[in-house]
Amino acid sequence: MTLSVVFETAELRQLKSVLDGLPREIKEKALNRALRRVQSMAKTQIVRRSSQKVNVQQRYIRPVVTPKMISGSGGELEFIVRSGWVRLQDMGPTVGENGVSVKFLRKRADYAHAFIAMLKGRESVLMRAENGQGGLVGRYPIMEMHAANIANAIHNDTAYFEQVLTDIITERLQRKHSPRTAGSAFLSRSAPPLCR
Repeated sequence: MTLSVVFETAELRQLKSVLDGLPREIKEKALNRALRRVQSMAKTQIVRRSSQKVNVQQRYIRPVVTPKMISGSGGELEFIVRSGWVRLQDMGPTVGENGVSVKFLRKRADYAHAFIAMLKGRESVLMRAENGQGGLVGRYPIMEMHAANIANAIHNDTAYFEQVLTDIITERLQRKHSPRTAGSAFLSRSAPPLCR
């Protein structure tokens, strides 16, 4: 599944018209730098809000979110979120008396009856599969334990992530074009006294 984000690029077009008098190479560099800045800001916000939603640290989400400029679209951004489960083993699990404990974003989670062992040449957090009556019994196959899958979270709750994207856009535009912030520095200064 691919989530597509479209940003209104009126500000960038206005910047482009201001820079029309400059040489072509400088114009391209300035426009590309502005687009990269918009990309990085949007990616940061998407990763931050996604992290809060799925209760996983940002460092596990950042590598699977890729911003991409669509060429020939006039500045349209697309974010590609690769599907893949975050392995519990990558999150620094600790073995306790009753199983394995893993630190998530807000608190630690305990997995009773889980254990750490080698599986297919790599260390993993494992648990035996259930026997059908809700119990764990020996001789049943083992399965690797995972945390969240961000692409799956987007698919299951598209309304939340659409709201995240609209919040990012409105926050940025309000901060940039709010009359209170734009003129407040000028209006708050007191006028100097007239010299007679």
